[in-house]
Formats: sequence, structure tokens, C-alpha cells
Amino acid sequence: MHTTYPVPGVKMTALTHQKAQVLRDTTRGQQILQTSLSDLPALLKAMEHSLQEGLTIVEKEKGIEKKELLASLLDDHLYWEFGYYILFLKWRESNMAKTGCPAPADVKN
Repeated sequence: MHTTYPVPGVKMTALTHQKAQVLRDTTRGQQILQTSLSDLPALLKAMEHSLQEGLTIVEKEKGIEKKELLASLLDDHLYWEFGYYILFLKWRESNMAKTGCPAPADVKN
């Protein structure tokens, strides 16, 4: 499933379970996975701020530079979504531990 972005040839990739598995194996994905539950919100806020700054820059660019920047931002956005996915999994794991439920095997560092 892809959403076409307003620039021809640029598509936004959906975060699927399969894509999350691929992202887990990257250096950046491992950094997100190894971030503690208490530190993840600050990391995600910084990632979001970086995306917003990037969009501001993209609005000023034209041609191939704009397309390359957008492709990079789409990749950054996917990691941002992945970060929220991991935040949810860690939050769920934490709450399940508090209630005495067995921890799921979703979050592996």
C-alpha cells in the first residue's frame, strides 16, 4: 500500500509489520529499539522537529534536489512512525508487567 505524494514519482511507504522487521535490523532501528521508554518521547519529538525543518527546506528547493530531499524525508518519516510503534510496544510491555501479565515477545533489542 503506497500513498502518492504530491510530487510525481515520490510515494510514501506504509509501515507494515514486514517493513518494521526490516527497520529493526538497521543501525537507526536498533538505536530506536535501545532507547528507554522514558526517553522515547523526547527522541520522537526531536525526530518530528527534524522532519518539520526538512519540509521547510524542501519547500524552497526545486527539481532533482527537491525530489532527493523528499525521498530522504520519507525515509525519516518511516523511522518516526517506527519509533511510535516501538513506543507503543514498550508502553504495552510496561503496563502488562505492572499488572502481572507475561511480557510479549514483540520488543527485542
